[in-house]
Formats: sequence, structure tokens, C-alpha cells
Amino acid sequence: MYKAKANGIVADEMGLGKTLETISFLAYIKESNPELLFRHLILVPKSVVINWQREFNRFCPSIRVFAASGESQEERDYYLNFIVPNHTFEAVITSPETLEK
Repeated sequence: MYKAKANGIVADEMGLGKTLETISFLAYIKESNPELLFRHLILVPKSVVINWQREFNRFCPSIRVFAASGESQEERDYYLNFIVPNHTFEAVITSPETLEK
């Protein structure tokens, strides 16, 4: 899918390695294409947003990540309208609920 320039969804049963597979693939993209603009949006269930951030920091600390999981509408608006566009995060990890208005 990457070579075909297509977006994709990684989905299967819990516990089969989607987190590490995604982190290692993004690390590969970053290392093999240093001139590439590297910005990724990762949507996960709200209950695991912080886990994903922790695993990125543990296994690939060179990728700058931001976990947006605000509880209130004001907090979510702040993330989406100020924090994310004005910082140099390479990956934003959030949930579909956070993106809802």
C-alpha cells in the first residue's frame, strides 16, 4: 500500500501487534526517506491513546508524537485548532471521538 501511495487501515483482533507493526513501519519510512514530509494521523480507540504514545516513546523516540485525548469539547478544540497545527509533531495519536465536533 505504501508503494502504491494508498492509505490503509490495520485492523484485527487485539494483541496481534498492530502498535509495534505501525511504529516500525513509520520508523522505516522516516529513516529511508529523510527528505519526506513526515506527518501522520493515527486513530485508535480512546482507551489506548496513551498506550500508543508510551510505545512510540519506548520503541522509536526519534518520532515526535502528540497524544490528543481531551475529555471536554474545549480541550479537544484547543488540541485540534492550536496545538497540532502549530507544532512539529510527526505523528498525532487520537481517537475518532476526539475528532468529532
